[in-house]
Amino acid sequence: MKTRNLFPILLMGLTLTFSACSDDDEKKTGETDTYENPFEKYKAEIAAADTKIKLNDDVLDPAIATYVDDVVLPTYAMMLEKITTFNTLVQAMQYGSLSNNQIADICEAWRAARIPWEESEAFLYGPAALKKLDPSLDSWPLDKDGIQQVLEKGDFSHVDDEVDDDDNAPTNAAQNVRGFHTAEYLLFADGSAKAADAFTENAVLFLKVVARHMLKDTKELYTAWKDGLGSSDADVPTAYGEMMKRHSSTDLYKTAAAAIADIFNTEGGMPAIANEVGEAKIGDPVNEWNAGNKDEAVLKVESWYSWNSLDDYENNIISIQNAYLGKRNNDYSTDATANSFSSVVKSLNPKLDELLRAQIITTRRAIRNIPYPFRSNLDQKAAITKAQKECASLVDGLELAGRKIASAAE
Repeated sequence: MKTRNLFPILLMGLTLTFSACSDDDEKKTGETDTYENPFEKYKAEIAAADTKIKLNDDVLDPAIATYVDDVVLPTYAMMLEKITTFNTLVQAMQYGSLSNNQIADICEAWRAARIPWEESEAFLYGPAALKKLDPSLDSWPLDKDGIQQVLEKGDFSHVDDEVDDDDNAPTNAAQNVRGFHTAEYLLFADGSAKAADAFTENAVLFLKVVARHMLKDTKELYTAWKDGLGSSDADVPTAYGEMMKRHSSTDLYKTAAAAIADIFNTEGGMPAIANEVGEAKIGDPVNEWNAGNKDEAVLKVESWYSWNSLDDYENNIISIQNAYLGKRNNDYSTDATANSFSSVVKSLNPKLDELLRAQIITTRRAIRNIPYPFRSNLDQKAAITKAQKECASLVDGLELAGRKIASAAE
């Protein structure tokens, strides 16, 4: 099961020591221990830049509305569009008349759908957590033995079972035989589309079940944010996005500050995914590699069948970029919209906002500097350690920004 939010959040100033790379290892690869966390390096300047203003709803509400209307909802709308296309292509598969071009098109549709999902991981609280849609769509590692049993027996009934999100859930829990990564396992080999003649009849049928469930989950996720799931659903009866924006006494969020606390929280918000990328998505396989467990290391690399790992990790940081700047944009621009969390932080501490916007881009570039594909370059300690340190600094900056907003909103 994908081990989300089970890793300790990094503390301020933790920048130089990572289990993935010892001092001796760094010296061997030419990496010197000179990295400075910018939020520590400019700590005095950040403190001196603090303003004394207080934040009220007139300032906070537009930022929340921009976040919901211009980032969250468009991201999930794009995901629904891409998953719909993927499902349509999969449902058109007919065993015995498959072509290599058809499989290649399905694989490209999988990659296209993967982008908005990874760009949504800065907001994995709310419906994604409450309705267990994150593990249902994206559990990792998958259960290869369970998948093989399904393929051999042709019994797909277990695939649609309820998610078991207990920390000690068995490997054969339903979420581990469906979602993005089961589809990936069925479609890809060594970073490329499998040959059409590699698909058994059960593999085609299995993929159809998985794609249908992915579409069902995505519809529920988008509907929960946009419209709500109806009065019979205690978790998300009304539109989650509207609930965040209005934050009334009868809603889950009583105040604007309460809504923003989730956006900046360490268990599903922006800091959480920055931490997960550095500590888990990158750190877990690298730690296994450095311990001499080469096979286990590769198996821990998320999206390694498709070689999509580095795309996933950068898109996770793009999710932070979009959420913080108040707009969907995957380029390296740090321009923020007028009503964004960047503009809120800037009003409180211009130096912090300047550093945080720069840190987002620096983190993206550090991830891209890891040689591709990640699964074949787990020994690239200098580039990997740099990316992990940048992720750690991003966590620090986001947590600091969240605290500044919380303090000013009291």
